[in-house]
Amino acid sequence: TQAASLGRRLKPMEIPKFGGDPLKFPSFWNKFQAVFDGRAELRPMEKLVYLLEHLEGEAEDVFENTIICDASYEGVKEDLFRLYGQKPPILNAAINALMGMPQLRADAPPAR
Repeated sequence: TQAASLGRRLKPMEIPKFGGDPLKFPSFWNKFQAVFDGRAELRPMEKLVYLLEHLEGEAEDVFENTIICDASYEGVKEDLFRLYGQKPPILNAAINALMGMPQLRADAPPAR
């Protein structure tokens, strides 16, 4: 079929690694879900391996001793969402980013 032919010609979608920034987690997870998590033909253990391969830095360190088996996948996903995907970590990261911005002064000349 035309769709199958198109699928063979497209380069596999690459997704960036996730390093632990809660502000980047929603985007990372949406891409990971589209490429790996949503594929019914992959076993949970295979999804886990792909997930661990797409972690770096702090996020990789958290899961470095994970046992690779089907049963571990759902627990790792739950932990990722608990650590990086809930509103408090995302809001805290956004607030910290805003706090690091230069403050505006009332007597400052207008920006051009």
